[in-house]
Amino acid sequence: MLARHVTHRAVKGIPVLQHHSYARFSSSSHGSELKINAARLLETLHDTCQWGAAHRYGSGATETGMARLALSDDDARVRRWFADEMESLGCGVTVDEMGNMFARRSGSSGSRAPMTAMGSHLDTQPRGGRYDGILGIMAGVEAMRTLKDAGYKTHFDVGVVNWTNEEGARFPKSMVSSGAWAGIISREAAWDLRDIFDPSITLRSELERHGMLGAVPCSLQGYPLGAHFELHIEQGPILQQEGKRIGVVRGAQGYRWLTFTLLGRDAHTGTTPLDMRQDPLLAASRMISVSNAIAKKAGALASTGILKIPQSASTNTVASETTFTLDIRHPDNAVVQQVQDECLAAFEAIAGEERVRMSWVIDTDSPSTQFDKGCIETVERVATDLVGEDGWIHMTSGAGHDSVNTSKCCPTTMIFVPCKDGLGRIATLEPLTGPSAFFVFYKITMPVTEIGILHCLGGKVTPEIRTLLEKALPKQVQWRQDNVPDSPLDTEALATWVFQQREDPSVMLLTATWESVEAHTRWIQSEVNQKLMGDLTKHIVLEGDQVLVLFHLDKEIFSGPQEPGSVPLLESPVLSLGRFFVAKEEREIFAKKFAEVEHVNRDLVRPHQARSGWRVDKEAEEGEEFVLISGFESIDRQAEFAESKDSAKYCEIQALIEESDTKHYQRII
Repeated sequence: MLARHVTHRAVKGIPVLQHHSYARFSSSSHGSELKINAARLLETLHDTCQWGAAHRYGSGATETGMARLALSDDDARVRRWFADEMESLGCGVTVDEMGNMFARRSGSSGSRAPMTAMGSHLDTQPRGGRYDGILGIMAGVEAMRTLKDAGYKTHFDVGVVNWTNEEGARFPKSMVSSGAWAGIISREAAWDLRDIFDPSITLRSELERHGMLGAVPCSLQGYPLGAHFELHIEQGPILQQEGKRIGVVRGAQGYRWLTFTLLGRDAHTGTTPLDMRQDPLLAASRMISVSNAIAKKAGALASTGILKIPQSASTNTVASETTFTLDIRHPDNAVVQQVQDECLAAFEAIAGEERVRMSWVIDTDSPSTQFDKGCIETVERVATDLVGEDGWIHMTSGAGHDSVNTSKCCPTTMIFVPCKDGLGRIATLEPLTGPSAFFVFYKITMPVTEIGILHCLGGKVTPEIRTLLEKALPKQVQWRQDNVPDSPLDTEALATWVFQQREDPSVMLLTATWESVEAHTRWIQSEVNQKLMGDLTKHIVLEGDQVLVLFHLDKEIFSGPQEPGSVPLLESPVLSLGRFFVAKEEREIFAKKFAEVEHVNRDLVRPHQARSGWRVDKEAEEGEEFVLISGFESIDRQAEFAESKDSAKYCEIQALIEESDTKHYQRII
């Protein structure tokens, strides 16, 4: 409900949230019921590689590379498979004007908010691997299967995006369709890209040939995304060499692609002296060599991947024309520009010496990119849950990816996994199989329950404090309606309430259901809330061991579905709020044990309810907090439990609890 930025304090050993360290998205290690089927994922990946398999390097059935260029017949076949598979999993599939495919699975809220997506690509390089891009799409497919198998519905919509022509190998502009979606390249320019093997074929003509020219505008407005996560092989040797299992990607280095055309003069190699030749191929070779030296001096990368001469060239003639590409990369955009400037100067000099004419164009200009802090922090937490703090490292992507373009329009980051010898053939998929692997994707769509505990000055909740809070609640509701898509219209649906503690009447409990931690953070930082807090802070303790405690639980405690015939928590005369602290390594054991004895507590409180959740935003990495909220007719009813024979069943979980704190509350607003 109400909060102001506070500094860290300790409340009798209980950790307190630092508001300024809020992540935009939340994560936790709870949710072992959702577990990726790695064997099924790999089986699907290899099965779909039947379309485009090439360049065998071993005798095994899957020991081939890939040659599935964008909008080839094989690419069209795997695209149709993707659409059919997503529809069979309950997703709606939309295709836009660039052939981008958006598979969307509806959430339980019925919200119209943009979906959170896992995105990558199905096209490959002419000599590509089975995991480059493909892994990201297949992981998304497996995530949708996992949701369906578990009968689990995320709160908001989630989905998978297949971006067209990410590689730029056939139509020479990498990430072109995500670039069109992000407004970086015009639709017309993208449609007019020419097949490098047959210039009479355009990207648009191939979309039309395969029936993949969708009617939905290719733009952020045409199909908005709430966030974009991309799982990808590293495409380099660092993770393997350093023995790390996950790369948390903080951004991508800048790169620029240029194409140079050199024009000389046809000549016979036996009759034309060297000093009378105008040899564009010789000039190109010198330029390529000097570009390598310039890049090395600057600590950058410069590479040539395409070198072409006319098909009419022969062994005993000097070619009249040569075309070559130059790829310049560095994390600093200024260095990319520096290398380009020095290369152009050197190339001009060489062209003069070789008496050839030079022209050039920039095909792709992708500045260095920093990914979203909140998304990165989410991946960091999940990576730590999966492989420990020593099992992952921060990385900067050396290659361009569709995530570079999506980051211009929505919160984005990437997750790298190792690949053997830095190639796209073999990826290490072990990190994907753990129970927490799916959190990066589904937890960010999860609603949370706000828990705020504050102490009033003067030892009691005064009428003035109650008046301030009664006036504040409708203002918060109005702010949510104005700023949070599809937010409920009243305090009842939002579970925005105030309770007073029975043991210490100066303590208030504030609750609310939020669409996400990010939504609550925006409210905290809003001018409306800061004004309300300015009034309230005159009446509450702001320092010492009674400072405001504020955190979130990973469930809808008060506003979720109600059990038939039960008394809603908000209508119970007394609420018991139990906070239980367990060691991080004991969390899964505690959760399992609690599930075994949970029915005892439910039987005790009937017809009232008992609900529980894990704290999302932790400060102490070594500790976890479990919260149990139960409704009672009276405090005495809970005391009776301690004397009952059923209380013995709780002994096993008591042994796992390092510290606990249970208090009772009554609703006052």
